[in-house]
Amino acid sequence: MVMKWIEYNPVTREVEPEHVSFVLGPNWVISFQEERTRDIFETIRQRIKAGAGKTRQNGPDYLLYALADVIVDQYFRVLDCVEENLANLEEALFQKAQQKHIQEVYTVKRELGVMRKVVAPLREIVLALTREVPSTDKSLISSNTELYLRDLYDHINQVNETIEIYRDQMTGLMELYNSTISNRLNNIMKVLTIISVIFMPLTFIAGIYGMNFEFMPELHWKYGYPFALGLMAVMVIAMLAWFRVKKWI
Repeated sequence: MVMKWIEYNPVTREVEPEHVSFVLGPNWVISFQEERTRDIFETIRQRIKAGAGKTRQNGPDYLLYALADVIVDQYFRVLDCVEENLANLEEALFQKAQQKHIQEVYTVKRELGVMRKVVAPLREIVLALTREVPSTDKSLISSNTELYLRDLYDHINQVNETIEIYRDQMTGLMELYNSTISNRLNNIMKVLTIISVIFMPLTFIAGIYGMNFEFMPELHWKYGYPFALGLMAVMVIAMLAWFRVKKWI
């Protein structure tokens, strides 16, 4: 039986898998761990030494279940970290969406895909163990342990469903980012459009009085310059008031 222990790196937001293998015999269980830097089964080891729980009271098949259950419980802890990360990303996107946030979303979604590849094959493996016939002498799985394995199978299904839910949430976060950026661009275009509309009549007035024809009474009028500025100011105020009435600003 081959499984993968996973650790969640909060700095890189990446899932770090490690292969763990089990060999079940009539009266023994052998486990192989890829890394020696940590003992992932320390809790089981301490439980056996203390004689606590059901590990000493049952056979090697129950020990295999207990070891596999430790790995599946780790999946839930990693998913809790992912959930917290999702909540932080969602809050950051609502406050002020930035390019780095969408990069983090893609990173988490990629790592959820890694988790799905790790967890998905376990359903068939555990289901195959539960199909062992417990009535024969050669069977390595007892009827009592079969119940625990079915419970483990349910936990694996729950992990798979949670991963799919989080992947859907990641898709929603990407849509939220795109919507936020689109709204921001729309607001920018709205401001630029209002500025352009305001300056259009001002440019028109400046263009008329900038033609310098010989017979233009206002060019030699004493109050021509303040009149032109006043006319521009009145038009700007009138247009802003109109935009306010229409609730465009």
